[in-house]
Formats: sequence, C-alpha cells, structure tokens
Amino acid sequence: EWTTLKTTDEINILRRYAGFSKRFMVTMTVLLILFLNFFGLFQFLPNFLDIIVPLNESRERHFSFLAEYFVDQKRYFYPILTHNLLAIYIGGITVISTGTMLMGFIFHICAMLQIARFTQRALDSFKESYFLLIGIGVVSLAINLLHIKYIFDRVRYDWNILKAQTELEIIRKYASYAKLFMIGFILLGFVTMLSCSFLPLIPSILDIVTPLNISRPRQLLFPGEYFVDQQKFFYVILLQVDVTIGLIIITLIATETLYVTYIQHVCGMFQIARFSEFLWSTLGISYSILLLIGITSLIMNLFCVILFSKKVNEIVLIGFFILGHIIYLFVGNYLGQILIDHSTDIFQNICNIQWYNAPLKTQKQILFIMQKTIKNYHIDVGGLFSPSLEGFTMVIKILFFNLCNSDNYIRI
Repeated sequence: EWTTLKTTDEINILRRYAGFSKRFMVTMTVLLILFLNFFGLFQFLPNFLDIIVPLNESRERHFSFLAEYFVDQKRYFYPILTHNLLAIYIGGITVISTGTMLMGFIFHICAMLQIARFTQRALDSFKESYFLLIGIGVVSLAINLLHIKYIFDRVRYDWNILKAQTELEIIRKYASYAKLFMIGFILLGFVTMLSCSFLPLIPSILDIVTPLNISRPRQLLFPGEYFVDQQKFFYVILLQVDVTIGLIIITLIATETLYVTYIQHVCGMFQIARFSEFLWSTLGISYSILLLIGITSLIMNLFCVILFSKKVNEIVLIGFFILGHIIYLFVGNYLGQILIDHSTDIFQNICNIQWYNAPLKTQKQILFIMQKTIKNYHIDVGGLFSPSLEGFTMVIKILFFNLCNSDNYIRI
C-alpha cells in the first residue's frame, strides 16, 4: 500500500495514522514497563515491611498467581517467584508486541479507508474466507446428518433382525426407558420455559397486587442491547427472549432425547449380546461435546455467583441454573454408567454359566467371547474422562474445590 500511493495528500494521511500507531506503541510499552516493575516490587512488599516495620514473626508471603509446583513453596519461594516474574514479563512482552502490531494494522486500515481506496479491496479479501467458513459449516452439518441417518438405519436394522419374543421384549423394555427419559426432559424443559417467562413478570404482578408509589423496575433474565428503550418495549423484547429460550430448549430436548434413545438401544443390544462397537463410536464424539458444554456452562455460572452476583434474586436465579446444570451432568454421567454396567453384564453372565459342562468346542468359543467382552465399553472424552457416576463425583468435587479456592482468594 505504501508503494502504490503517489499523491502527496494520500501519503500525508498514511503518515499521520502511522504517527498515531507509533505514539500508541510507545505509550503501551511505557505502561507495560511501569506495570511489570510495580508488580515485581509488590511481590517483595512483605520483605520490605519486615525491615521497616518488623513484627515478632515474618509476614506471610503470597504469590499473585496461584499454581502447583509440587514442592515446598515457602522453601523455594524465590526460585518460584523468579519463574513467575519471567513468565509475566514474557507474557507481557508478547501481549504488547501483538497488540501494537494489531493497532498498527488497524491504523493502517483506517488510513486507507480515509483515502477511500481500501474498502472494496478489504471486502474482496474477506469474501473468500467468509464463504470458506460457510462451506465448512455446511459440510459439517451434512456429515452429522449422514451420521444420524446411519445410526437410524442401524437401529431399524437391529429391530428387524430380532425374531425371538424374549429379545423383542428386552428391546421394547429399553425403548420404554428412553420414552420415560423423553417425557422427563419435556416436563423439565416446559417448567424451565415457564420459569424464564414468569420471572421477568414478577415486578408487574407485584405492582398490581401490592402497588407502590412508583412502578417497580423490570429486568430481563438475559440483558442485551436492543438500541431501543427497553422499559417502553419491555413486553416485545420479552417475547423475543422467550421465543429464543423456547427454541434453545426444544433443540436441547430433541438432541438429548435422541442420544438417550441411542444409549438405551445400545444397552438393550448389550442385554441381548448382539451389539457391535461401531454404533457407539459414531455418536460418542457428539455426546462428549454435550457433556463438555454442560461442564463449561456450569463453571461460568459458578464464577458468576462469586464475581458478579450481589442481589438475592440474582443469586437465587443463578442457583437454579447451577442446579439445572448439575442435574444435566448427572443424567449424562448416569447414562454413561448404564452403558458401562450393561457392557460388563455380558462378561459376568458368561462367568456365571456352567461352561464346564459344555463341549470342548463350545468352551473354546466361550473363551473367545470372554476375551472380547472382558473390556467394558465407555464414552471416551479426549482420553481424559469417562462419563460415569464416579466421573460425576470427581467433576463436582473439582468444581466446588476450585469454587472455594476462588472465593477465598477473592476475599484475600
């Protein structure tokens, strides 16, 4: 761009914005140096106070960023502090270099927009990336739809190949379990939708039941910027929020009931001892993503309670959200536990039969089946976590342990 500009006015505009970028870079660098030096000196504040205003015992020293080094942190305080300061300096330098480079590019773009010769070129450059993202989204949707169709076909095939009345009764029993789960999800979603619609209307209802001199302020559950007077258009905005929440809950219920149906089908086929591994491998990734989303959302709500919630109604509201997430995680992990239990039932049943009375050829076949079924089936989330009741307990313990540590750290 610098080499293509020919007129003096265009070059002056570009140089002016380059001067803005340079001043910004110098300012940010000076602020970073002051901050890093102040931060480094702040770590030695207890030592300085022990010299200036000594006490009967040395003041306790703390790190600004808590971390686990698996050593005695009081004994190795200065090596750990040196490591922390180096990490902070390197991180600060990286942030400043990246930020100043980004601001340089932004000021350059502003200059080119000022010259009115950059707009179309920028749009053309973003067009390919934008259509690439759209293409990736469409391809991903198509692949997932193919996977869902493939699983549907497999479930239909399993139902068609079952001939014995006992097998049909088993698979129908697990289908009824899936139906009960679906009804429970629908009722829970319906209660959630009613709660989200009713809570913002409480001030209006109280104004009718117990009126005050002034109307009570009305607030949305999920604040947003609509660029209009929200009190004047409160009910219109509330309708839009309710429709959005309804669509989200319907999507979540549809997805969850679909996966519950698949899991119950898997458990039924385990019970019949005719299940093959590919069905679970097809839906395991998507189910793992849902659990990870639930854990992430629960963590965000927990930190909202600590950092932002000061009113009782906000704490109660977030408490309901946290309870809903805990139930969501429990159901997901409980389904994983059901899968593990049913996969191990095959091996246990084989061990309990009178295999020693069977012919030698049958005993060899039984050994092959035992070797195949000795390893249970489970959902694998990145090789780090397997949904089960034990996993649910571990996740809850870790979350609340971090919550208590965060609360104590904020109070300090």
